[in-house]
Amino acid sequence: MPPIALLHFLLLRNTIRHTLKAKITGLLQKPLLEAFEEVKDLPPKKAIVALLPRILSTKEEIKWRAITIAGKLIASLAETDMAAARIFIRRLIWNLTEESGGCPLGTPELIAEALANHKGLAEEYHSILISYIIPDANYLEFEPLQRGAIWGIGRVAQVYPEFMREAAPYLSVLLDSEDAYVRGFACWALSKLGKSSCIDYITKLKDDNTMIRIFDNYQLESVRISSLLSFS
Repeated sequence: MPPIALLHFLLLRNTIRHTLKAKITGLLQKPLLEAFEEVKDLPPKKAIVALLPRILSTKEEIKWRAITIAGKLIASLAETDMAAARIFIRRLIWNLTEESGGCPLGTPELIAEALANHKGLAEEYHSILISYIIPDANYLEFEPLQRGAIWGIGRVAQVYPEFMREAAPYLSVLLDSEDAYVRGFACWALSKLGKSSCIDYITKLKDDNTMIRIFDNYQLESVRISSLLSFS
């Protein structure tokens, strides 16, 4: 490619990137469902890549909109290009390893949102998500990441409880955590696995009135941990 043509190509590519970045930034200011309807018109792979940095946002609403939309886009991509969707999931899994050197906050939640929206992905990767709370497996010791993995197990269990029931004994251990979010999310996740197998675990928190913030049914809510004992 001649130098002038290459220059024009690079300028055009940068312009497209900046335009997409601005589009994503604007969409994340809108209500979630409205934003998702609009983002579906964008090139899916590029939109997912543009959304990934937003899951690190310190603004809860932006973070959760980015996680939800990116997860749904990965799931939609799996319908037409499973190989490409797997690449995104594997990239996220790699981001949770020490070797990656990245900042993986929000990553377990994004993996979970993609799995919750696509049964094929859930079948393939649910055991890896569970492994993040198993001490002898890929246990995440950093509590913000641990919270994300626990929430993620609950999120997938909302749709595919049959894949997540093996997580129950590991979640039950976390009910004794001093971290309110860890035990609250563990309680919430167990409640999605079915009353018969989990009621003995979570009733120990029936008097825990500690307030936490949780993203559930596409809404951020402040709730008492004791209120999370209800079963799906």
